[in-house]
Amino acid sequence: AKIVAELEKDDRFTNINIAGPGFINISLSEKYAKDILNRINEDVFNNIDKKDYKKVVIDYGGANVAKALHVGHLRSANIGEALKRLALLLGYDALGDAHLGDYGRPLGLVILEISKRHPDLPYFDPNFKGEYPPINLTNEDLEEIYPYASQKSKEDENYLHEAQVMTKRLQDREPGIYDLWQEIMKVSKTEIKRIYDILNAKFDLYNGESDEEIYVPELVEYLKSNNILEESQGALVINIKEDDDKVEIPPMLIIKSDGGILYSTAE
Repeated sequence: AKIVAELEKDDRFTNINIAGPGFINISLSEKYAKDILNRINEDVFNNIDKKDYKKVVIDYGGANVAKALHVGHLRSANIGEALKRLALLLGYDALGDAHLGDYGRPLGLVILEISKRHPDLPYFDPNFKGEYPPINLTNEDLEEIYPYASQKSKEDENYLHEAQVMTKRLQDREPGIYDLWQEIMKVSKTEIKRIYDILNAKFDLYNGESDEEIYVPELVEYLKSNNILEESQGALVINIKEDDDKVEIPPMLIIKSDGGILYSTAE
């Protein structure tokens, strides 16, 4: 009722009434509606309230390298692209970032499984010298390898441990392992870009977790200096539980006990 009382003071509106709990019906006055339409008829941009300049970065991709995109990526691509276009229309400098999931355990699983199937590849030879050859790998191969490796890691603890070790080797940029990762990135990013082009989602940046790695030491130092970070079983975590939580909330893992980082760290 208080809201209705305020709206009734504005001659742009008419027929203001409460329609059940939580609902207010509002009609535009005839004069106001005509004014709007006449302004749009003169120039459609008259109906756009330009904003003060601001740089806006919108992360609305989130595709995972070496994995098939799913319906969730369709949703975020459409919502994000609409928001970016709206920001541009309002006068902002808007950039779209795909922010790929490209540096965590899924990649460790894929590289591990490739090493199991093709152990003779020079990428896995610590004594190999020279330039690594291109690998005969397709996106269809990757989309078969990851689900297989993921399922196997759930059934075989030794395989899971090997994947964790492989992920750390990748994040340490070990020669061969890191070079194979770059080949996987080329193949998968080409397919990801093809799908996003079909969806008409345009990204200015195709950055990912791997691009944030250089900021991790600064992040850890900041968290330590503000007494936010705690050590737990050799790992560094943030205790995020609240006193009034109804269920047990585990800590947020920032640095694993082996020194590896997670999506939550690089995000």
